[in-house]
Amino acid sequence: EGRARWQAEVDRRQTDERAGQLADLVTQRIRQGRLLEPANDSARHYLGQLRRLPGDAQRAEAATTELQQAYLGKLREALAKSQRSEAERWKTAARGLGVTATELAAVQRDVTARTAVSESKQEGTRLAQLVQERIADGRLLQPASDSALFHLNALRSLDPAASIVVTSERALMGKLLEQGRFALAEQRLDDARSHAAAARQLGVEPDAVAAFERDIAS
Repeated sequence: EGRARWQAEVDRRQTDERAGQLADLVTQRIRQGRLLEPANDSARHYLGQLRRLPGDAQRAEAATTELQQAYLGKLREALAKSQRSEAERWKTAARGLGVTATELAAVQRDVTARTAVSESKQEGTRLAQLVQERIADGRLLQPASDSALFHLNALRSLDPAASIVVTSERALMGKLLEQGRFALAEQRLDDARSHAAAARQLGVEPDAVAAFERDIAS
C-alpha cells in the first residue's frame, strides 16, 4: 500500500510537470503566431495534449481561454480587413475550442462598429479639408453642391458636436460675415442677405449675425 501511494505521488508529480511544460508551450506558440500550424508543433497541438492529461483542469482551462482569445484576435484582424476566408478559418478554430455563436457575433458587431467609427473619422477629416479649401477659394455658398457651406453641412451630419465641426463652423462664419459686409459696402444687398442667411443657419455667434442683419436693414 505504501509503495502504491508513493507511485501515485510520483505519477501525479510527473503529470503536473508535463502539464506545466505543455501550458508553457501553448503560450510560447501563441506568442510566435503558431496557432494552428505546424500541425505537430502549434499552440492547438499542445493544448490538445494538455487537455487529455488527467487532473489539473484549471491549468487546461486557462490555456484554452488564452488560445481562444488568440483566435478571436485573428478573427478581428480578418474581419477588419474584409478577409472572408481567413475570418471563416478563425471562426472554425474558435468554435472548435468552445467559443459560442453569441461570442462570435459580439466580435463581429464590435469590429463593424469600430470600422464605422474609423470610416466616419476619415470622412470627417476629408470634409473638413474641403470646407477649408472652399473657404480659401472664396467659394462659400456657390456652387450649391460644392461650396464650403455644402461640405460643412455634410460634416455636421456625421457628428454635430465634434471639435472639427466647431472649428469649421467658426472658420466659415468669419468668412461669411467678412464677405457679406464687403457685399454690403458695394451695395450688393442680395449677396449680403444671402451671406447673412447662411451665417444665421450656422447658429454660431448670433449676436454678430444680428448686428450684420441690422446693418443690412438700415
